[in-house]
Amino acid sequence: MNALYPKLEYSTDHIFGDNVERQRWRTKQNLDYIYMWLQALNLKNKQKQQYYMQLEDDLKIDNNYLEIIDSKIKEISKQNDNLWQMMEFVKTGFIGRLFKSNLLHELMISALIQYRTLPCDWILDTFLDQKYCPKKGKLECEKILQKFVPYVDALIFTHEGKYSSSDGQVRKIGNLLPQNTKKPKFGVPGRPVSKMTVFEKGEVKKKLFENQNLI
Repeated sequence: MNALYPKLEYSTDHIFGDNVERQRWRTKQNLDYIYMWLQALNLKNKQKQQYYMQLEDDLKIDNNYLEIIDSKIKEISKQNDNLWQMMEFVKTGFIGRLFKSNLLHELMISALIQYRTLPCDWILDTFLDQKYCPKKGKLECEKILQKFVPYVDALIFTHEGKYSSSDGQVRKIGNLLPQNTKKPKFGVPGRPVSKMTVFEKGEVKKKLFENQNLI
């Protein structure tokens, strides 16, 4: 393993019910996210990136998604005096999270500390709780988080994947739209940028900076 994917020892105890292989997969996923966030935050454009959206490679996305997201940003910013820091377009997993860049930077630092110990969605939940409602009860915290992390009821994404990159795991998420809902027009799903063989061989650093395909 190179510096980007350090060689780590894993507990033989089942942490959160996860065996060693699952812990390795979880660690790789967290590191993939961290490197992706780092690249997004370091894009050398003329102006600083304002937003970042977390997606996955097995989604179909509404063809008008940019217009819908832009509309929701303006609507919610006006409603809560621009207090929001992250919008949830999907309630399941880590899909459809729209971050303001400053919050993403803070989350990345938190993930760097906890990437070996917690799944990515738990890192996010812990980070938000500690930032916005430390020492508050669950109900009070949920009320506070509605200001900073509003849920957006917009039908933008549908989940196409049935199998996880964690070997043998079957996803039961299915469609991210409510039942009996008319589907919007979707584009073509994207492609994954990394998989476990790249992690195991330690090839990411070379290919990342040579801008090569990581498949």
